[in-house]
Amino acid sequence: MFYVLASTSFIALPHEPILLHYGREFGILLPLLFSIVPTILGCYIDYLLLGPLFRHRIFSRVRTNHVSLKFITFFRLNPFVTIFLAALSPVPFYPIRILSIVSAYSTNKYTLAVLLGRLPRFALLAAGGQILGLSNTVLIVIFTLLSVWYVLTLFYKIHADRAKYSASSLNQRS
Repeated sequence: MFYVLASTSFIALPHEPILLHYGREFGILLPLLFSIVPTILGCYIDYLLLGPLFRHRIFSRVRTNHVSLKFITFFRLNPFVTIFLAALSPVPFYPIRILSIVSAYSTNKYTLAVLLGRLPRFALLAAGGQILGLSNTVLIVIFTLLSVWYVLTLFYKIHADRAKYSASSLNQRS
């Protein structure tokens, strides 16, 4: 349960192979229960930890810059549906999580939208584990590949941010 809490909240860990494994071993209901409870807790932890951080004056430039304001304005057009679709889909959820917090969207509505989006996703993964019956070796390979992909994506983003920062620093000196 802690693993799912960490993977759906503040650490990018692949939880899909875990749900496939538990779906194979225990059917759909138990893995769904053990996924939903930490997901709900994770939503509240996100707001408790990240809310004060993003309200801090250090982040005021992030909240008020032109690009951020466009994203926040677009997000506020239909935040519940946006959160629901992002939670349902396999795309990275972090941008939506941050937009929800920065735009001061209701914690309870955020949690409900995440819950409604994650329920079918988690149920499909657990059912997939039951139907496919993948061996532990295959699941470990999937887990490893997803982990490597997450790490490479993170390194790429860090490198791209550094390159962008370096380029903007050089342009300001010129």
